[in-house]
Amino acid sequence: MAARNSGGGPVTAPAGRAGPGGQGGRGWRDMAPAFIASIGREQPRARPRPVERQPRPALSSTEGRCDRPVAEPHRRHRHRRAWAAGRNGEFRTIAKFVWIASYPRSGNTWMRFLLANLLYGQIASTAALQEMVPDIHRGLVGHQIHGSRKTLIKTHWRFLPDLPLREDTIGAIYIIRDPIEVLVSNLNYVILRGEQASGPQNESVKREFERRWIDSYIAQGGYQRWREMGFGTWEENLRSWTEDPLPYTRLVVRYEALRSDIAGTMATVSRFLGIEAGEAKLQAAIDRSSFAAMQALEEAEIRERRAGIFFDPAQAAGGDRRFVSGSARDPMSAAQREAALQRFGPMMEKLGYRPQAES
Repeated sequence: MAARNSGGGPVTAPAGRAGPGGQGGRGWRDMAPAFIASIGREQPRARPRPVERQPRPALSSTEGRCDRPVAEPHRRHRHRRAWAAGRNGEFRTIAKFVWIASYPRSGNTWMRFLLANLLYGQIASTAALQEMVPDIHRGLVGHQIHGSRKTLIKTHWRFLPDLPLREDTIGAIYIIRDPIEVLVSNLNYVILRGEQASGPQNESVKREFERRWIDSYIAQGGYQRWREMGFGTWEENLRSWTEDPLPYTRLVVRYEALRSDIAGTMATVSRFLGIEAGEAKLQAAIDRSSFAAMQALEEAEIRERRAGIFFDPAQAAGGDRRFVSGSARDPMSAAQREAALQRFGPMMEKLGYRPQAES
């Protein structure tokens, strides 16, 4: 995790550690035995109690599944304070955190815009979005983790017991999307970032890159880069947040429900978060977060070269980075679609999707 300490400096994970599940580096579990041995007071470790996994019912297409409203925090979280090494050495209250989690390209950024526009009014830039509803993969700053506040944080990490900020997390929203659509959206993302082979490319070279990339994605159950960053496969990511026991309440939301019944879905999300929002306020947030509004913001940030989600100065030499207005062309062959359904079909059926091969 990249955050900032109370003195304003960056706080980073150990070298080589990409986050929970990442490769390299030494996590707290690796260092704990050496630390205990160094002070000569090693204690016997308590054996964890086994957790019996219970089967989950099929998810509703509009309401999601909510264990209990996040407005009711666990008792052990209510009065937690942490030592902040500030200039005066004062105690500072730690904020309470709600994760907005998903596998990449499942609608996470759209949900962030919806919630930011609902909570804070018009969001005029993606830099402001990062300030209000931060992406942990882009880093956090002090005021987002301190104070008597509830901070919504985006993540693509799969859930693990050593997830950052775990002791002060009070809830999670997990967004699911048809995995075939997720595959295509991830391919578009890779192409828009210019991650395909460099140098002059004709149409046949581009199609060959797409074919190889799709075959690799299906074989591995997701994008290899995301696995290396601790996101897991599509199925691992989904199971970790929706089926495995969590130490806090959660709400599962379908991307398709946002498309078909955005008002009803966001009303459910608002209740889960304890947000009092009337119809007019909710509709205003929805209008400000429409695809047309996001596309206009995207075009403005690219035109004005404003750093953020829609424009990356590091990518400028290779072309502008467009996420909302990318191509919607389906690059999958009939054989690839059949292979994808073989790979993801069982979980799709469990979630209520209806896998269909290309005719």
